Amino acid sequence: MRVVPTRALQGGMRLGKAIRSADGTVLLKAGMELRESFIQPLLQHGITSIYIINELAPDVEPDDIVSSETRQSLAVELRNCMGQLEEALSTAAGAELTRLHVQLNITGLRRAANLVVAEVLANPSAVLNLQDIRKVDEYTLGHSTNVCVLATLLGGGLGLKDAELKELALGALLHDIGKTLVPQDVLHKPAPLTRELQGTGVSR
Repeated sequence: MRVVPTRALQGGMRLGKAIRSADGTVLLKAGMELRESFIQPLLQHGITSIYIINELAPDVEPDDIVSSETRQSLAVELRNCMGQLEEALSTAAGAELTRLHVQLNITGLRRAANLVVAEVLANPSAVLNLQDIRKVDEYTLGHSTNVCVLATLLGGGLGLKDAELKELALGALLHDIGKTLVPQDVLHKPAPLTRELQGTGVSR
C-alpha cells in the first residue's frame, strides 16, 4: 500500500484505506476501484492524497505505530473539547463577560491519550504514519494527533515514566486548542496577515 497524490490518481487504481471524515463517516470505501473523474471532487473536499493498493503486494499493509481506531478516538475527543470551549466562549459573549475561566471535561481525551502511550510502548519499532488522510479543514485534529505520538516517542526515548508519558501525551494533544479562539477566516488566510489581524494572536 502506498500514498498517491490525488492529482496523480489513475483509473483502475484501488483504494487501500477508507477515507473518513473526523466524525467517522466513510467518504470512500476501501477496495473500491477509482476513476480519474474522482480527482476534482476529492480535491474540492480537501483530500489531497489517498492510499492505493500496491498490486505487486496487495496484502502488504505497513503497520502504523498508532492504530486507526486510536487516531479516530483522538480526533473525536479533541473535537469534543473544542466544542466545549466554543460553547463556553459563546455563553461568555452573550453575557458580555470580559474574563472567562473554562474547566473542560477531558476524561475521554485523557483516556485516548493513554491509548497512544500504551500502543507506542507496545510497538516502538512500527512506522510512524504522518500522512493522516482527512479533510484539510480538519488539519488541526490530525496535526495534534501526530504531535501527541511524536512527543510520546521522544519522551520514551528520554526515559520518562509511564505517568509522565501520559501527561506529556495529553499536553501535546491540547497544545493547539487555542486555535478555537481564532476566527476561521483569519486562521486559514492564505496571504500574510495585516497588523490588525496579527492582534488576534496569530503569527504569520
